[in-house]
Amino acid sequence: MTSPHRNLAAWLGPVLALAAFVSYFGLFYRWPATRDVPWLNFGLLIAAAGLSLFGLRRAWDRGLRRRIAAAAGLVVSAGMGVLFLGYTQFLSAELPDSESGLPVGAALPALELPDQTGRYVSLTELGRDPVVLVFYRGHW
Repeated sequence: MTSPHRNLAAWLGPVLALAAFVSYFGLFYRWPATRDVPWLNFGLLIAAAGLSLFGLRRAWDRGLRRRIAAAAGLVVSAGMGVLFLGYTQFLSAELPDSESGLPVGAALPALELPDQTGRYVSLTELGRDPVVLVFYRGHW
């Protein structure tokens, strides 16, 4: 059982924010479901900010020193959230164009791509019928 003088929420908030930030770049960027829209990391950052706010509320009547420490934890949690949001949603969209890509309208080289069932299909198998290929450039 914790002491009534301990304010774990004030310290768990920044720790959770750091874990949310680091886990995206160390683990969650590998899967499209958590890379393209990092909902899990956003949820962890919101929980971290909530814990930090709760810790600041608890520290408010316990002296200036505890209030400053809790406020610093809130600043760290919010800063991590803003940095993460800015990087994953805004800065990464500004990445330069690929220099090795084909120009618009250029003929495609011979290639095989998997269809929706996982079977590989080559462009030559499709004959002379018009084909529309859509490639999404990732911005993560």
